[in-house]
This record gives sequence, structure tokens and C-alpha cells, in this order.
Amino acid sequence: MKSIDQLKQTPNLCVTGRKTGYGLDRFHVYEGFVDWQGFKGSVIFGYDEAHLMEHVSVSCYNRKKLPTWDDMCKLKKMFFNDDEMVVQIHPSEENYLHGVSRPGFKTLENVLHLWRPMDGDFSILNTPERWQ
Repeated sequence: MKSIDQLKQTPNLCVTGRKTGYGLDRFHVYEGFVDWQGFKGSVIFGYDEAHLMEHVSVSCYNRKKLPTWDDMCKLKKMFFNDDEMVVQIHPSEENYLHGVSRPGFKTLENVLHLWRPMDGDFSILNTPERWQ
């Protein structure tokens, strides 16, 4: 993932600040918004040192719309270096974050995520300890 200083200089991205509270103490999480032709949305991004995961989530301001493949490609290019592979994951249902109701979580059906293990080991993405 690009550094926060690089991201703050990125066209079409406005980093509004660091996100705190909500049990995010172990995470380095920032929020902001993106605005390019045909798309406006909010982003939350950062990394989790405990689980060695980098993460970007995006949601459209129009709550009835999902980001398109092209939107996700622009997001990948915006937040990650060209030589970094990132993934969208369909984990087991017990590990869903959004789109499926879970006790204690608000259902957000128009949020998509990009993930990258900081250690480069993609083989363990569907292990429960990565998501807790």
C-alpha cells in the first residue's frame, strides 16, 4: 500500500483524517472520499499490524449503487503500487463483514473491499484469525 504521505498527494482522493474509536485501536485507519468522473464515494483504508493486512473499503454516495469493476481498478491504482496484488474476497459466511447481517454489525450492502496481506501470503486469507 502506498504511504499516507503519497495518498495525501493523490488526485481525486481527499484524506479527511485518522479514524479512531470503534475498537480500532490496533488498526491504522484513515478515512476520506474519492471523486472521479461518474463516481463519488467514501473510503476507509489502512492496515492492521496484528493481522498484517492492508485494506481499502469504498461505498458510493448513492446508496443504491455498487462500485463497478472499473471503479475498483481505479481504487487499486490509487491506493496500491503497480507491483502489488490485491484481492476482493468472498470468505465463508461466518467471516462476512458487510452485506450479511451479523450481530453487532450494521449491514452495509453497497461496500466493497480490497485486501492485501502485508506478508504477501495469500494462502491464509480465509483463516478465521485473519478476520477477528
